[in-house]
Amino acid sequence: MTEIEALAATSPDPASTNWVPMWNLNGGVNVVYDGDWASGRTYQPGEIVVLGGVTYMCVRQTTNRPTSWATAVTMPTYGTTLPASPVDGQEHVLVDSVAAPTYQLRFRYNAQNTGTNKWEFIGGSGPHIESGAGWPMTGDSQWHQFGPTITVPRPGLWRFTGMIWGTTGANAGNVAVGVCVAGAAPTFNGGQTSVPASAWFSLTHFERALTLAGGNTVAMGYYATAAAMNISVDSFTLTPVAIS
Repeated sequence: MTEIEALAATSPDPASTNWVPMWNLNGGVNVVYDGDWASGRTYQPGEIVVLGGVTYMCVRQTTNRPTSWATAVTMPTYGTTLPASPVDGQEHVLVDSVAAPTYQLRFRYNAQNTGTNKWEFIGGSGPHIESGAGWPMTGDSQWHQFGPTITVPRPGLWRFTGMIWGTTGANAGNVAVGVCVAGAAPTFNGGQTSVPASAWFSLTHFERALTLAGGNTVAMGYYATAAAMNISVDSFTLTPVAIS
């Protein structure tokens, strides 16, 4: 039998010591390593299990699932990649550069999520592009990609939000806006907008939820039924919902 004695109130930092004190269990108990926690089993004081990469020791008879203490998850980590061995509730800020980031995305890891996208977005600003270079629109009633692209940082579910602003020139016609993924033809979203000749027009609040692979490129696309139309400004943002 292994006995665990009462310890002083102050415990050493586990990150800087080879020995970590354990709870005083009323004078001593058998310490048993059980491996992964199993649902439906009754655990006794002294039994040790692993769940979500964290090791727990039972201190009261229970069938409940182990849960992390509020202090078990420290300040969010920060970097260009996600942590390799996350624990439930861990937070991380994903950036494209630690020296000069152009976006900051904060995620919380949800081990209970039954899908593959366990890093759930909880705040921040995503990759964004705004360009005023101007593009003449081909009025052939076909989809066309135009403008700059954004490269998707991580696979998962993302929300694309975009807008365009332009002129119709001498011809009236119909215009629609879409999103191109990996250079493919734009995905149509919503109906066409009829615009008169010699007028300014804008298509705003265009949104679409997309399941994207890491490394995919996304860009704006348009559809026009009349020549001599011109896109003056385009702007779009990628915001994650949940990623892996």
